[in-house]
Amino acid sequence: MKTKTISSKTAALISGWSLVFMAVAAGLAFGYLRGLNYFPEDLAASLLATQSNTAQLYLEFALWVLILALDVMVAWSLGQFFKAKQAQRASVIMGLRLAY
Repeated sequence: MKTKTISSKTAALISGWSLVFMAVAAGLAFGYLRGLNYFPEDLAASLLATQSNTAQLYLEFALWVLILALDVMVAWSLGQFFKAKQAQRASVIMGLRLAY
């Protein structure tokens, strides 16, 4: 199977924009939506808020899945970025990023 390689500039742009989108999604999911549904001092209120705002809960879950997908994309694009110079290290970087 033949794999298509991308340029270093394209790989860097994919990594950079994916990280920006990850930061925005994490800010929305953890910073905003989590604060609307989770009250650490009152678990009963947290349960009630979660049950009454299921759309927000589903949105938060979807944002976490998006973050996971973007993280895989960052790992792949960093592997492509470093592949041209040192293929062995690129594989290690990709593996460590995925494990993280």
